[in-house]
Amino acid sequence: MDTNDNVPKELKDAKPQYVALAKQSLDSEFMVTVGVGWKIKDGGGIVLRLDLLPTKWDGVILLKPSQ
Repeated sequence: MDTNDNVPKELKDAKPQYVALAKQSLDSEFMVTVGVGWKIKDGGGIVLRLDLLPTKWDGVILLKPSQ
């Protein structure tokens, strides 16, 4: 299966502009990378592709600009 199957065609070859992070567990200060994101051309939002979620997740995802 292609890992970019659900990414819009215009973004398939584009480098992600954001990294999605979440706490490793509810009581942890450590953040793990859970996915990536791209701005939509018309400025109407961000496409977020999640690869995983921690098992004891608090529902918060932090989007940081990728480097």
